[in-house]
Amino acid sequence: MEVTEKHIYSFIETISGEIGILIYKTLKGKENVNELTIVTELELELNQLRHILYIWDAQNLLSS
Repeated sequence: MEVTEKHIYSFIETISGEIGILIYKTLKGKENVNELTIVTELELELNQLRHILYIWDAQNLLSS
């Protein structure tokens, strides 16, 4: 079975909601992104972003 963008969006939404999808779209294809850049671009609170990043880290979806 091929993993499509639709599958990725569905999984991300399941574990982190709509904000997770926005963050994913912002990060996709980029490296070394500063968290302050993300919160400014998406008009989020820093703790909202960090909460989702912790969720993703627990699922082994992040690398640093």
